[in-house]
Amino acid sequence: MRRRSILGILVVVLMLFSTIAPSISSASFINKKSRHSLNLFKFFSEKNRGFFPRFNFLRDIFSRFSKNTNRGNSNRNDGNGNYPKGTLDGDNASLPAWGPGYYWKYDMVFGFVLKGVAEMKNGHVKNMKAEVVKVENGNYYLQLTSDGIEGKLTVKDMVSATLKGSFGGKAVIDKRTLGMKKFEFDISGTLGGFKLDVEFSMDIDRGVLNFLEFPLEKGKTWDINCHAVYNAKVVLGAFRYSKTDKGDFNDNMRCVDFKKINDYKSFVVSGELGNPSEICYSPEVGFLTRVNEVLPNWGGLEAIFKLDLLETNYMGRKNNPPEKPTVSGPDKGKTGNSYTFIAKSTDPDGDKIKYVFDWGDLQTTETDYVNSGEEVKKSHYWKYPGLYEVTVRAVDIMGAESILSDPIYINIEGKEIKETRNVTVVVHKIKALDSIESVLQLGADWSYKVYFYDGEKWLTRTHDCLSQHNTVTIDKKYRFQVTTGNPKIKIKVWERDKTLKIPFKGILLDYNDLADISGHVGGGKDNDISDERGAIYNGIYNLAKHSMKEKVSDDNDYVKEKDGYIITSGDFPSDSSTKKDENDAMVWLKITDDYDPEVKITKPASGNYYYTGEYIEFDAKIKGSIPPYKWKWIFGDGNFSYEKSTTYRYSQPGDYFVKVVVEDGAGKTIESDPIIVHVFRNTPPWRPERPSGPTLVKVGKEYTYTTMAIDPDTVPYVQKIQYGWDWNDDNIVDEWTGFYTSGVQCSVTHVWESTGTKKIKVKARDEFGLESDWSDYLPVVVPYIKEKYSPTAVADSNKNRITKDNSVVTFISEKSHDNDENGKEIKW
Repeated sequence: MRRRSILGILVVVLMLFSTIAPSISSASFINKKSRHSLNLFKFFSEKNRGFFPRFNFLRDIFSRFSKNTNRGNSNRNDGNGNYPKGTLDGDNASLPAWGPGYYWKYDMVFGFVLKGVAEMKNGHVKNMKAEVVKVENGNYYLQLTSDGIEGKLTVKDMVSATLKGSFGGKAVIDKRTLGMKKFEFDISGTLGGFKLDVEFSMDIDRGVLNFLEFPLEKGKTWDINCHAVYNAKVVLGAFRYSKTDKGDFNDNMRCVDFKKINDYKSFVVSGELGNPSEICYSPEVGFLTRVNEVLPNWGGLEAIFKLDLLETNYMGRKNNPPEKPTVSGPDKGKTGNSYTFIAKSTDPDGDKIKYVFDWGDLQTTETDYVNSGEEVKKSHYWKYPGLYEVTVRAVDIMGAESILSDPIYINIEGKEIKETRNVTVVVHKIKALDSIESVLQLGADWSYKVYFYDGEKWLTRTHDCLSQHNTVTIDKKYRFQVTTGNPKIKIKVWERDKTLKIPFKGILLDYNDLADISGHVGGGKDNDISDERGAIYNGIYNLAKHSMKEKVSDDNDYVKEKDGYIITSGDFPSDSSTKKDENDAMVWLKITDDYDPEVKITKPASGNYYYTGEYIEFDAKIKGSIPPYKWKWIFGDGNFSYEKSTTYRYSQPGDYFVKVVVEDGAGKTIESDPIIVHVFRNTPPWRPERPSGPTLVKVGKEYTYTTMAIDPDTVPYVQKIQYGWDWNDDNIVDEWTGFYTSGVQCSVTHVWESTGTKKIKVKARDEFGLESDWSDYLPVVVPYIKEKYSPTAVADSNKNRITKDNSVVTFISEKSHDNDENGKEIKW
């Protein structure tokens, strides 16, 4: 079979199994579906000489390639038989050396048409990563992972559906040739609503599949001659299928050019099949930079296959990290709104750069790779109010990281304002205990990240320390506002290295290493700074005690306290790894707070005087504390209240000591200073005087009545009293007046609405509700009036003329008259 690359073989297998799957699906539904299912089954069974369920069709394709070794050479690449010349000339490339942790990440696109049978469009394996996981017995062992596989698959007259699922696999590569010895993959997903699982393996039992040959140089040719055994298993819905087959691989390879591919100087290798046929290898990345092949007619199968390098941590040339980025953006905002930030860096080697934004809330955003010096913009929103630190790190396509940008801060405001306290964390010093740095460096260059939970959200702060090597004094201060009495803190420390490899040899010298600063069981990691519980310090701070919690748990590691510092280390219990190298280090922290709770009674003032039965307002103010609060008023007479603001009245006279006790959100019990409350016995007012006023009245007219009473309580002050009037002698107050000073006459007006003899009386009541007895009553007569005639008024004078000497005039009313209620005439 004339194929060159591991990934080329992969796509062929994917395409073949994509055509197998629909036929299996149709076979499993013969009893339910149409004639098309039976015809398709018959097509694979008979026309293709047993491809289903045997691999004779695959063997037939292999044999066609063996018989047509020169097919495709005369009209490939530019269509005129001329392969395009590269823009650069290059020397030969020696065999690279790989090490564990090396990886290459690719974007893979494929498609095919099997005429009259099936078609795959827009096939895509996202972020396919090949990583070296082991070097042993002359072989490299690679792990294949991806973000999934997807593509539109159409089978004539039956199925048109999207193949969607996960993709992963393994490969064994010969160290001497980079030729493949073993390859396997599996797909798990869905097709047309049915669960699909595909497992495939290929073992090269004779020779190696060496699509490259070293030293590699332009114009070099070589042959591939090997034999492989295949194992396949397909499960689609209820159908299960497995098969073993074998075949020869034979091809003639040629290194046709040396040019820049995806920003890397690459050798271009081509076989005898495909139009075009490009397999591009770069000494700078130690592996493939691009594959671009079109298969115009391969046993009735037409296919395209494209592979482009996205990212690698291999560096076969001297590589310099990008410059320290600059970042800009707004300094304030509101929760829920999105805000845009701009970052920019340059790479000394001209490599493409991606940017990693750290928003300070456990969220990060990674950009695509852009050209060196090109600005990028990214937006973010925050869910909670707070002060957030925004930083950016630039990473070139070779994996070299820049120094962290200078931080900028954005103050996010929220609708709800809560009481907070301030906790200050000082990262004082970091010291290496194990050998963590590279042998080529003078010592460890430290970076760290602080994670802080303030009661609502996690905040982060990141810093790259100056190159003071194994021991660095930092004294960098971070202040956080907390809404909890037990904020959590995590510290992650790593040794910062440049990505160092020997040019064109690929030997790894060093990369960032995770330090172990936690007493929790577990250690650090070399060439890897992903989170590791056994290496990252976890602690809980107690505001009430102004120190770390003492009890060790999964969230709280063992620490020592000395000279005002909290010290954490990978050598502390229960880890205690002093006798083995786990990248142990030690960190000195200082954590302080402004938590100084105080509660003070604001109402009433100490020493105030009151009467029994009088309602007294009680209130208090707390400061320097953390909500929520639990209140308890102790009134000194055996009674309590659990409200912050309350009223209370004493039933007995005496001097009472009152205090309030508060339990706050930090779990601390805070007690106020006591106050004294003086309470005097309250007595009712004296019996009021009998009301005075008119005793013969008419209906509908207004009359005034008065009374007066005295309240005997004069200490601590003279009380005021009010009067309750009973106008109908039923011993029920019909009307209460306002308050009068004790001993001051009270006046009220009243209108009688009915006739008869009335008895009116009055009682007095003090400010606290104590009432006097009723006064003596005053009888009032309201006569019956029924007038038939209007009154007659006649006034006669004794003279008709008034002179200067005789100016006195006498008027006489004897002729004026009216009738009483009985009709008897009344004269005046």
